[in-house]
Amino acid sequence: MTTVVRTIHITRKARRKRVVLGPDAPKPELPGRVPRVARLLALAIKYDRLLRKGVVADLSELARLCQVTQPRMTQIMNLLHLAPDIQEAILFLPCADRGRDGVTERALNGILVFRRTKTEPDVAAELPERIDELDHCTMTPEQIGLYQAVLDRLMAKDADERKQGDILAAITALKQICNHPVAYDDDGRPLEGRSGKLARLEEIVDSVFAAGEKVLVFTHFAQWGMKLADHLSERTGTEVACYHGGLARGVRDRIIAAEGVTG
Repeated sequence: MTTVVRTIHITRKARRKRVVLGPDAPKPELPGRVPRVARLLALAIKYDRLLRKGVVADLSELARLCQVTQPRMTQIMNLLHLAPDIQEAILFLPCADRGRDGVTERALNGILVFRRTKTEPDVAAELPERIDELDHCTMTPEQIGLYQAVLDRLMAKDADERKQGDILAAITALKQICNHPVAYDDDGRPLEGRSGKLARLEEIVDSVFAAGEKVLVFTHFAQWGMKLADHLSERTGTEVACYHGGLARGVRDRIIAAEGVTG
């Protein structure tokens, strides 16, 4: 008689799940859709982190990489101005199974109003008396030449060939030339002595700084504003900042804090 000794492993086979097809089959439970405003806020938080780390330079570059317009990118980043408790509530909004979201980006527009209008009585009482003073500035020969060249190019086209876009482009160019030739065509040369408007602004800034006061200069052109800020900083020996929509949120906040501007 021969005895055989062998080790045997016994495993339990898992049961297979039964698949039911047809009208009686139970419908799978879907997790639901994350509200759009919650997704946008999450993107804004991520984009702000990229800006703070220097991965992207500014909102313009961020908008280009995301293939959206800069105004749209600004709208998304403005969600970060909401109060922290509101941001938290938005991020934890319940998922929507169907239909429209309960909270939309448009519904938050009333919260995202940061400025108060001058027509409000409380605001008007805080403002000093408004004084409008018109000052005429003489253009330099360089400005006159550029101004005339733009007009000549526009008038060289027949009335039938002249499009509305050509007229609007010419008006913009003329505004830039009146500011400074560099605002129209940046040739890399210094700004001093090339614009009558800049010469008058320098006189105003000198008198304001001599009195220990502050001055705020507005311009439609961000690139020109940055060059003007650099020029005035070098001229006055005081750092002059240029606040525009292309700056990261942290940079904008630092400029406002440095100027002592409050809500």
